[in-house]
Amino acid sequence: MHQIRVVNPANSKVLGTIIAYNKSRVASTVKKARAGFSAWAKTDFSDRKNVLLKYCSLLGKRKKQLAETVTAQMGKTITSSLDDAAGASQETKWFVNNAKSALAPEKIDKKSTLLWEPMGVVACIKAWNYPLDLVSWSAVPALMAGNAVV
Repeated sequence: MHQIRVVNPANSKVLGTIIAYNKSRVASTVKKARAGFSAWAKTDFSDRKNVLLKYCSLLGKRKKQLAETVTAQMGKTITSSLDDAAGASQETKWFVNNAKSALAPEKIDKKSTLLWEPMGVVACIKAWNYPLDLVSWSAVPALMAGNAVV
């Protein structure tokens, strides 16, 4: 199993290691997400909302710790990392609180209605520059819609 060293760019200190995902490991992760998808898709909308609001609360409570980790791993200023964490919390709350109206059935014409239904596993591949904030933009709406996310 190949591991990648996580290095603080400011002082070259090795912070730890992460496991590099190969094709097999990605497939295994997606398989696990598919296994959990049907239960999550059937989870009541208000229960999904509560789970993600709890996540939002944890982001807020751990903002400083998360910002310090982002700064150490990326070399961003602590101010920028704190903004990233605060943004993630605010956007998560916004997406969660607006999901019901955004996902409501939409009448197109007399015979057609647009329905939003869970589709399965959603891959959220994001830029690295705002690791907390950008994940909220894709993962949270997908989860609120009843999808699994990797």
